[in-house]
Amino acid sequence: MKHKTNKKGFTLIELLVVMSIIALLLSILMPALGRARAEAMLTKDQSQVKALYSGFSFWSPTHNGQFPIPGLQQRLEDPGTGQFIKGRGPENIEVNDHASMLSMCVMQNLFTPDILIAPTEQSEWVAPMEQYDYDVFDASSTTEPGIFWDQDFGNDLEGGGDFDCNNS
Repeated sequence: MKHKTNKKGFTLIELLVVMSIIALLLSILMPALGRARAEAMLTKDQSQVKALYSGFSFWSPTHNGQFPIPGLQQRLEDPGTGQFIKGRGPENIEVNDHASMLSMCVMQNLFTPDILIAPTEQSEWVAPMEQYDYDVFDASSTTEPGIFWDQDFGNDLEGGGDFDCNNS
């Protein structure tokens, strides 16, 4: 006597074999996908560095071939006139720090704050400045040094300062 059966599903063994094949394929593909992702991040990082250089190169021809230097923008008072005149007077070396230079470039629209963070940045505390104050720019005063960048933009490469962050 023959039993008539309708086979409508998979057996447990068939399901386990399919799952083990899928797991084997994933274990082969995951390292390759990780390497591809790392390569993509490095490529994006290279393009960001190239964008920074392009911003500096854009600035240079209109500023006597010099790259953005904050002390040459926010100068000390001119010894001859006793006034603060843009482009005249001795260089203000005290403002030549990394944050001022980057902030000055952001103010001049050479690049945006988000380009300053590498895609490979691991820290959750590093983020682009969202409330950058573009309205603070005032180079017209002759009684005080001009304001050429947002003073709140900053970083501390040594730690322990007002800003608990680093360069990405």
